[in-house]
Amino acid sequence: MSISLISKIVIFLLYIISFNSIAVSDTNLELERKIRGLLKHTQSHDFLRGYDRSQILMSELLEKVSKIDDEALILEVHYANLLLADSRTSVKDFLGSLKIVLALSEKLKNYKTHALAITIKGTFYQEKEDIIQEIASYKSAIEYANKHNLKNVISGNLNNLGGRYIYLGLYKQALKYYKEAIEIDSSPLVIRNIAMTYMLLGELDKAESILTTQERLNPHGLILLSSIYVKQKDIEKAKQQLSKIRRDFQPLSSANSAYSTLAEAKLHYSIQEYDVAVKLFEEGLSSNVYFSPSDKQKNLYLLSNSYYRLQNYPEAARTYNQWALLKNAIDENRIKQAMSLLLAEFNLEREVNKKENFEKDLLLANDKLASNEKIKELEIFVTFLSITITLLIAFLFYKQSRKNKLLNEFAHTDMLTKIKNRRSIILCLENSIKSLKSNDLLCVAMLDIDHFKRINDNFGHDVGDKVLCAFSLFVTTFLRKSDTFGRFGGEEFLIIFNNTNIEQSKAILERLVKELSDFEFPEVGSVTFSAGLAQYSNQDIKTLIIEADEKLYTAKNSGRNQIAA
Repeated sequence: MSISLISKIVIFLLYIISFNSIAVSDTNLELERKIRGLLKHTQSHDFLRGYDRSQILMSELLEKVSKIDDEALILEVHYANLLLADSRTSVKDFLGSLKIVLALSEKLKNYKTHALAITIKGTFYQEKEDIIQEIASYKSAIEYANKHNLKNVISGNLNNLGGRYIYLGLYKQALKYYKEAIEIDSSPLVIRNIAMTYMLLGELDKAESILTTQERLNPHGLILLSSIYVKQKDIEKAKQQLSKIRRDFQPLSSANSAYSTLAEAKLHYSIQEYDVAVKLFEEGLSSNVYFSPSDKQKNLYLLSNSYYRLQNYPEAARTYNQWALLKNAIDENRIKQAMSLLLAEFNLEREVNKKENFEKDLLLANDKLASNEKIKELEIFVTFLSITITLLIAFLFYKQSRKNKLLNEFAHTDMLTKIKNRRSIILCLENSIKSLKSNDLLCVAMLDIDHFKRINDNFGHDVGDKVLCAFSLFVTTFLRKSDTFGRFGGEEFLIIFNNTNIEQSKAILERLVKELSDFEFPEVGSVTFSAGLAQYSNQDIKTLIIEADEKLYTAKNSGRNQIAA
């Protein structure tokens, strides 16, 4: 073979290799271009709340991005996947993308993305209602951001921590985090959060002072300031803040419009203009804006009470049922999350015990130390450790006292109807009897909803629960302030009539029977009750209740929907 022929073959082979390299390079560039286009499309769908479509596109993206080498683009895709995660996303899938993001962001020295990914981990666990992992993630993000001087990330996570403690009702702890945040970032959001926390703590003057010293408030700040003035009974100033929103921030966003409408509703509610309040509450709550469950249930309660004041009992019952179901769900969630925190603190207490044992070991080691200098250093260390343990124990004691207060509240409230439970109403009866003077009177009534089993059988237990809630609201709002009302069990209720003889008590109950007959319960229509009355005359509590119960059966055997005394 000649040298010329060999040269030609070599040149041909080099051409083929060069062509293939260019083709592979062009293929990669085309794939990366498609990935960037899909990524942009995914984010736009998420913005429009097209979650399912975004997830389909993201699955396609994750498959394509596994075939490229551009680490920055891989990081961008997996970070976008984290942003799309919510309660429907599996923990395994989320942590898989998180691992890739953390590794690549560290490798590429993209420290802000790294810190924000840890923050997103916190919000993901908030969706999963895992408060321990959520709070640990926020604290971890703060620790990482401190190392890299990422002030906005630190402030944002301090705000996240404050928000979670606000949700749990731990306002002082929330205030601590918000104050740390404002040292870094005095943004309107942080300022508003501090003012809101002071308002929740009942320190209205401080809350007002923080907001009124600001040069300019955004709509959220003005709405909060209006709420503070309403609580201070300064209606004119409250109206002025809402007028500023309508005057200075047009056109209003849908969220600002809805929240300002609800603030105006509360203003009219506070001055007993219930007809106006109802229209504004309904308008605000029917908007397409997202309200937190806590905000929604507070507004539903005021709406229900407004309907009741206007004697629109069907609407009062309907909105009360919505409020009761939502509040029950919120309370259950708060208890679960609070208990999770308490469990975490219990584990912390175990760590404290370990430290105490370590302290004892150190003290025993003093005898084995040959050097006085080492002994002195050890004593300093032990003192520091003792102070730390004392502070930790004090912290745990404080948390335990808060837990006891929370548990005491739940121990005395019927979780379905939100009125006093059997234990609480019996305790009230004991206290009322103890406080009686020689000429004081007291009567007890045992109430039972007629044919309640028939309601459960015909309409289901969910409707039966709604009837119990609506009946409890009706009776609570009907009774005098001096009367005490509680659920005795099942469909039985107990009323304590203080400073009232048996004739007066019976007259009150007969009026209640009449008014209830005009009330239509949702889904079931008219509901009646029977009651038995007994007057206290130095008998023990058990005997008094038995007498009322016997009278109740007399009323039922006589045809129901009546009072027996």
